Amino acid sequence: MECRLCEVRRLALFRPFAGQVLERLGRLRAGTREVAAGAPISSPGLADGHLYTVYQGWAFSFRLRPDGRRQILDFHLPGDLLGTESLAVPSTEIGHEALTPVLLCAFRRDVLLKAVHDEPAFGEALSWMTAREGATFAERLVSLGRRKASERVAHLLLELWTRQRWRDGGSAVHCAFPPTQRHLADALGLTPEHVNRAMAELREAGLIETRRRRLLVKDPEQLARIGDWTDTYLTPRPLF
Repeated sequence: MECRLCEVRRLALFRPFAGQVLERLGRLRAGTREVAAGAPISSPGLADGHLYTVYQGWAFSFRLRPDGRRQILDFHLPGDLLGTESLAVPSTEIGHEALTPVLLCAFRRDVLLKAVHDEPAFGEALSWMTAREGATFAERLVSLGRRKASERVAHLLLELWTRQRWRDGGSAVHCAFPPTQRHLADALGLTPEHVNRAMAELREAGLIETRRRRLLVKDPEQLARIGDWTDTYLTPRPLF
């Protein structure tokens, strides 16, 4: 799989690098890796020295408490880069897991850091990506601290729905939706029962529909009002 032929590069979040820059990006790639659904990509505290771009599938990042409780930090879709936190700290307590079967492109951390110094475009792209992650975490913090259960669920549903529509480059109201209620609960600081009730409320109000691991958003405007949601923190600009 050559970088110049990569389908993920067509996504709205990717910069159309060309010529020598694109060739260098291809040389930076250490290979690909397939991970089965539910299997670890990287374990907390055991960084393997790589960053990964999600080529196919869904993954998520998380922290574990000593008692086994899990906090999901973010869901990662095709085009997202996993492990940016290791750019500052070689080994962190953040882990990554495949939510569905995933295909990853691997980049060695030390080689990528050297390339950032030599190629300003790479550094600019990574800086924007980490800033976007910070904005996403800020929204998640507001949800955990100040939004009700139904508001938290509405906000996250619209975020995942919008991120996929931007990647697909279309206006479809349906999208893939592999997270279970347990995943949503761990992301939003709720119990699965709270998530179930919140989802039921949104369905009964005619705002969403979920079936066969797909999500249909019937009334995005009303859902946005409930979740106090705007897309300003996700507005895409070119990356790799």
